[in-house]
Amino acid sequence: MRKGLIAGIGVGVLGLGGLGWWLWQEQLQPLPLAPEAELWEQPNPEGEQDLAQLEILLAAGPGAQALLRNQCFEPLLEQQDGRWIGILAEAAWHSRHEKRWRFKPRPGLRFQDGHALDAATLVATFPAWAPAELKADLKQSQVVDGMAEFRFQHAQPGAAVAFAAAPVRDALTGMGTGPYRLSADGTALERSDFFRHGRAGFQSLRLSTDAALLEGNAWASSLLAKRWAIAQYPGQVPGEAMAQVRLGAYDDLRMADGSVWFISRRLRRLRPVKADWARTRLFGVWRADYELQRKEEP
Repeated sequence: MRKGLIAGIGVGVLGLGGLGWWLWQEQLQPLPLAPEAELWEQPNPEGEQDLAQLEILLAAGPGAQALLRNQCFEPLLEQQDGRWIGILAEAAWHSRHEKRWRFKPRPGLRFQDGHALDAATLVATFPAWAPAELKADLKQSQVVDGMAEFRFQHAQPGAAVAFAAAPVRDALTGMGTGPYRLSADGTALERSDFFRHGRAGFQSLRLSTDAALLEGNAWASSLLAKRWAIAQYPGQVPGEAMAQVRLGAYDDLRMADGSVWFISRRLRRLRPVKADWARTRLFGVWRADYELQRKEEP
């Protein structure tokens, strides 16, 4: 009898210890997030400068498409210079065992068609935008006190990196939350009126990846005619034409991948991300008055 009592007490102690360990593992730890405000160069156009319609010329490939998509779609958070920055998430937490992740969305978020993005929307649209490895391991998703919580079957120590690589989009419309909407053919941007930081600095942008325009003579002629706001250097331009281009209204910048951009001096407040030019934000950019290409009224 006494042995049985001792054994029972031992089992109870082990059970309490196990419960305590489980509760300790379940506790949420904050993921420190820096504010996003410094990422956005605020536009300051005068008059009708924000009616500018830009054209850019880049070599076809994933970089050119990523540049456009990065103006339209945003993730919950982003990693930059070794720190985490809250983009759509105002705050984030994870449990000690990293099976549970919780995000508090910023107030006032809207998709590009105007409808709200809140915690319930994040949970409902998770299958549309979440990384494949997290979708496959998802055990439960729910809204807790106005925050979106995702619980996984296994520990997910790399979940922050995965979320950073997964821009949020609406499951039905495919729209994001960025300052521009992407055209159906993926080659143009149009300003959205619902971006949380206000009105973007230019109205629209069209991307050209025409290989014929990246031929030396055609490329030089286009720049001398001030056709492009941004043009990627094709690398084969006659010396005389190149000399004229360098005396023209463009500055050249070398990116980390070796590509060279020629950027119009009429383009205001552009801050190219040289380490990965596809991450350059175009929100705060505008053109000078006399460079405007006015949109034809129907």
